[in-house]
Amino acid sequence: MKQILYIAIIIFIIWASPVYAGTPVGEIGSLTGTVSLSGDEGSQSQINIGDTVHLNDTVTTSSKSTAQINLNDSSILSMKEKSKIYISEFLVSNGTRQSRIEIGYGKVKANIQKMFKGAGTTTEFYTPTAVIGIRGTQLVMEVRKGSTKVYCLEGNIRVTNPDFPDEIINVAAGMATDVLLGQIPSIPSQIPADVLNGLTNGFIPAGISNPKDMVTDKVKSKLPSLPFFP
Repeated sequence: MKQILYIAIIIFIIWASPVYAGTPVGEIGSLTGTVSLSGDEGSQSQINIGDTVHLNDTVTTSSKSTAQINLNDSSILSMKEKSKIYISEFLVSNGTRQSRIEIGYGKVKANIQKMFKGAGTTTEFYTPTAVIGIRGTQLVMEVRKGSTKVYCLEGNIRVTNPDFPDEIINVAAGMATDVLLGQIPSIPSQIPADVLNGLTNGFIPAGISNPKDMVTDKVKSKLPSLPFFP
């Protein structure tokens, strides 16, 4: 009984504690090629599978390189080559999640878990031309100079251009929108079947048949009671 109580206290501390700069928020689940990480202090280093990703870290993939980040809430970020992301906010507490992830450039797929439904839950992605708000869903963001292409693979997302914050476009599963510099998001259009298939399957590392398998045991160990893991 005491052991069960001790484990419960540890889990509560992991999930309810505030997250500050330098606090671990996930780890590298897989990578190919050359992937670098830089922190608040400005230092940059090449990273490997299993390395920890902290709040305020920037992860960058080089040419012909990919990376997968397994976040501590079991969400997954998959980066294609020549991509750059910055984790500026990540807080999980009392059934809510508040996260902000900035994409400087490149192509990133996000598989965001739906388990957090408490009041105040916000998950946002920022690019130079777009703000994407979601709860739990799958989406792909392709960021180029002066434009962001947002593909919704599952669920629903809200997209806006920060220059026009009141012009919000809702994008349903199977639809996509373009957000160009100085313009409001385009009317959503259907994703062609061949493009959708590539977006759905093109981010799973070799040897993985089930996206659930991409979450490492280290991350799973922090979520022992969630139905997501049998």
